[in-house]
Amino acid sequence: MTRLLTVAAILGGLVLAGLLAGPGGLWLGLTSAATPAQVGDLTKFDRAAHRTDHDSFFLAPTDMVKADANAPVFQLTLEDLQAAWKALMAAQPRLTQVGTSLNGMQIDYVQRSGVLRAPDLITVRFIPLRSDPATISFSTLAVYSRALTGLTGAGSNAARVRAWLGQIPGGLEQ
Repeated sequence: MTRLLTVAAILGGLVLAGLLAGPGGLWLGLTSAATPAQVGDLTKFDRAAHRTDHDSFFLAPTDMVKADANAPVFQLTLEDLQAAWKALMAAQPRLTQVGTSLNGMQIDYVQRSGVLRAPDLITVRFIPLRSDPATISFSTLAVYSRALTGLTGAGSNAARVRAWLGQIPGGLEQ
């Protein structure tokens, strides 16, 4: 019984220390930037190239790559889709932008869980589709959301991405 109480006290202390440490929580090394190994090689943009050992979700245009789900098409210009996404991300709790590609078409974020501050890494890539300046513009995106630890619940990354996509106006049914 004493051993159990000691272990519980140590774990409780670690959780409290993580909460008191601020945005860095228990994983201080992941607050400023994600490493290429954590981000993965999205230039391949294929589900086979991405981690599957922890909770992860890869949404992309399935006519372009193998993904967990097909990305919606938005009746928005690429610039409007980027602006809508960035506004949505600005409203998310415990989310930090950690990287942007040189051309601005890909953005990496870390979002931390509420209690343990476990990091999830989210990468979005914006994809222009057919557009005619005289008529209508279309765009889509690919999103790869994954846990960096085994501490998030199964399916949490898929639920997060689907909830976010439901908040972007201009989405068309597939």
